[in-house]
Amino acid sequence: MNIMPIEFKEINTFQQFEEITALQKSIWNLSDSDIISTISLKALSLKYPLMGLIMGAYQENKLVAFVICMPTREPSTLYGLIMGVLPEFQKQEIGNKLGIKILEKCLQQGITKMCWTFDPLDSALGHLYLNKWGAVAAKYEKDFYQLVDEQNSQIPQDRFVVDCNLNSNRVIERINRKIEPQSLKEAIQQYPIATENYFPDTTEVLVKIPFNYSKLKIENPKLAITYRMQTRAIFDEYIIKRKYFVATMLMDEIEGERQYFYLMEKRSYI
Repeated sequence: MNIMPIEFKEINTFQQFEEITALQKSIWNLSDSDIISTISLKALSLKYPLMGLIMGAYQENKLVAFVICMPTREPSTLYGLIMGVLPEFQKQEIGNKLGIKILEKCLQQGITKMCWTFDPLDSALGHLYLNKWGAVAAKYEKDFYQLVDEQNSQIPQDRFVVDCNLNSNRVIERINRKIEPQSLKEAIQQYPIATENYFPDTTEVLVKIPFNYSKLKIENPKLAITYRMQTRAIFDEYIIKRKYFVATMLMDEIEGERQYFYLMEKRSYI
């Protein structure tokens, strides 16, 4: 089966902006009030004054993925506001390749740091940001968003804030895949596992997150909320109070179950 090539390019026309607004509905079923409008997209695409950065992935002139970045008041820093890939094009490395294109474009423009936010219970994004791009999560924000769509309106929207220092050895090594994460089976033997009632006092600690949280939110919202509050207690204790950071997502098949854990650490990550 031949897979058509993907073309990556900057987005700066109103037709392209309209394609992005349509994709936001297709991917997440967002309400009109939650969608980033074409007016905002135009402002973020300005070259003078130089504002943000918007890029898209196209297959046969069809937009299949996009990323929107905003300027910040931090020196040489860009904020990744949102990234989306159409469901039928997911698991094809398109999001990873699009993100790396953004990082390369940042360096060309003298930007040396990218920041992102993502749901800590989204294992796919954890793997992408931490393992593939070398970002680290040293901040945890409770109730970061208030979304009104059916899937998310009842679930607290907590987020990791991650930093990606583009010139660091950590980022360079992970983008070039020179370092692979530790085996989960090995890590479970080596590090304690924190729970909402157990906070071990060690420099490294594991925390388990659910498999396929997006599906869980639809099929069992009550259990999804339970997972949110349990992990919130752990992240609050370690990241907010003890100043740990999260730099690695570990995953493996254990006893017939696909399992996902973060490894939290207390040391310098620069």
